[in-house]
Amino acid sequence: MSSVEEKLEKNKDALMKKIESVETNLGKIARFLKKGFDKQFASVDKKFASVDKKFASIKINIDTLRTIDAELETKYDYLKKMENITSRDIRNLYKKVDVNDKPIDRSSPSTNARALPEKFQYSPSVPSSRASSSSRASARGSSSLYALFGTKSSENKARAKSTQTFNARRGGRRHTRKNKK
Repeated sequence: MSSVEEKLEKNKDALMKKIESVETNLGKIARFLKKGFDKQFASVDKKFASVDKKFASIKINIDTLRTIDAELETKYDYLKKMENITSRDIRNLYKKVDVNDKPIDRSSPSTNARALPEKFQYSPSVPSSRASSSSRASARGSSSLYALFGTKSSENKARAKSTQTFNARRGGRRHTRKNKK
């Protein structure tokens, strides 16, 4: 046996112990690395999941933006068309004409598509506060005047007569040149 073989034989147990300790240390290192890598991979997986969610929300946002863009485009086209419309065209939109090209009778709102507002419409009905006087006025045929202007023709006549008598008492119409003598 050579001297090397003898040394190996003597130190065999020590070498085996050292190899075992190296193996255990390598196992510990491998387990530690595995744990670390597992944690890292788990966090990476989580990050990928969050990125996927963000991409999904971005995709939804892109879809909504596309629909908004389409709506804006149609509105822009409509505004472009409206740009060339004149005030005459707008008047023609609101002007209603009969089949026989006659202007609409504004006094009868029953057949009108666009009748006058209610306060401008002629109506022979009278407010309730003056209903009693209107019955007398209708007998004289002045209800239409009363309905339109709120006064009766007889009231107007009486007012004019009282003004005449007042002027007569003062000595006639003094404001005219003719009577100044």
